[in-house]
Amino acid sequence: MSQLGQKDPLAGRDVLAGRDPLAGRFRPCTAPWLRGGWARWASLCAAWGVLGLAACQEPPPGSWPPVNLFEAGAGERTFRSVQYDTLWSYGEGDSVLASVFGVDATPTGDAVVLDFRGQQVHRISAEGVAWTWGSRGQGPGELGNVRAMAVNGSGEVVLGDSGNRRLTWLSLDGRWLRDAPIPPPAAGGFYVNDVTGIVPLEGGGYILSRTAAEPWVRLSESGEREGVVPAPWEGFDQMHPLQTYGQVAGGSKDRWVFGFSVGSGFFAFDGAEPAGSYPYVEHADFPALVTTRQSGGYRISYTARPRTTAQDIEVRGDTAVVLVDSDKLDYYHVVTGRYVGTIRLPGPSRGFAFTGDALLSIDDTGMFPTITALKARSQEP
Repeated sequence: MSQLGQKDPLAGRDVLAGRDPLAGRFRPCTAPWLRGGWARWASLCAAWGVLGLAACQEPPPGSWPPVNLFEAGAGERTFRSVQYDTLWSYGEGDSVLASVFGVDATPTGDAVVLDFRGQQVHRISAEGVAWTWGSRGQGPGELGNVRAMAVNGSGEVVLGDSGNRRLTWLSLDGRWLRDAPIPPPAAGGFYVNDVTGIVPLEGGGYILSRTAAEPWVRLSESGEREGVVPAPWEGFDQMHPLQTYGQVAGGSKDRWVFGFSVGSGFFAFDGAEPAGSYPYVEHADFPALVTTRQSGGYRISYTARPRTTAQDIEVRGDTAVVLVDSDKLDYYHVVTGRYVGTIRLPGPSRGFAFTGDALLSIDDTGMFPTITALKARSQEP
């Protein structure tokens, strides 16, 4: 699904370590020297273009130099001509949408949309809004800070509510089913635990992506912690969260991927096991960071504005699809990492999801965000 079909996550790239700008509260954390270094001393909070860092007792190091997963891209981008027909579109006129933060598809092809501003979930089809669930708050049926959503194989909607520290399941017809606490990191680990992505596994259970010393954990079907997923690249543990920020998406046979948003490639996994590291077709260095002392804390900023290399990512069968520059989809073979080709979308998009033979796309360039279902006239890469 489109886990975080976000506005530019780099817009707030100068960040003061201290109070979380989204949650409005201090969060506990341990010393910054964790997991092979100091890489995960602070929280990454990404919503509406804002990146926040949680307070920590110890001063951070002075800088994070640029590192690279790969030194070059996979080759030249090859465009394939694909024309699309619009099946339906929702969002203009009398719209319930305030800010579309993510979209996924139901087994019947409808769109499930996460509205971050209202902390609500909407099911939308060609007939309009089928149901709306949720409101901002801490009580039953309320959401605190949801930035991760997925539809599992049974059609249930799973929400990662970092504000209320819980996972919430909804039925396909918009009824609350159950809650489960978000498992905390292991004892002594960095405690921020913001959920940034959810991958339902075909064999049951989930991969939870989060801002923590253990960025990916495997959960049971009921949400209980089953184990930690290791990173396939040792350099990952030496980096700051503003360098390792990315997207997750799942496919068939428990395959899933993590794609760097401002880096040079993606990781592939089989369940809880790393399966490979592969470069994007177009190379971009990971950004360098520098820390400067400010009144009441430390400011961490990019030394130069990095290029966003993956706005969103999806897995369709054995193919990983990466959204780039708001209008291009790059296709890669998940098993081999081979670049397959690129298609240009008919309009701007900041997030997408596949449903059957159609594509659901988010466009927020107008007064109200719109969800459009598109169908390709010819075969995609």
